[in-house]
Amino acid sequence: MYSGFAEARTIAVMTFVDPAGLTLYRDWPRASQAAVANLRPAQGRRPRDPRLLGPVARLAAVSSLTAAA
Repeated sequence: MYSGFAEARTIAVMTFVDPAGLTLYRDWPRASQAAVANLRPAQGRRPRDPRLLGPVARLAAVSSLTAAA
């Protein structure tokens, strides 16, 4: 279902990190908001869950690199 992605593991990472994420969604801004909206409650329920910490750390790292550029 997610062909074209280098790594199909987390919707948020696919949306923000993988270049294919920009072309998958017809309305990328809405899809990106939905990806973040789904991460927030999951992170709140399980703040130390490694299945969330890894992708969140990766997104934060990419975000800080993008902001610095």
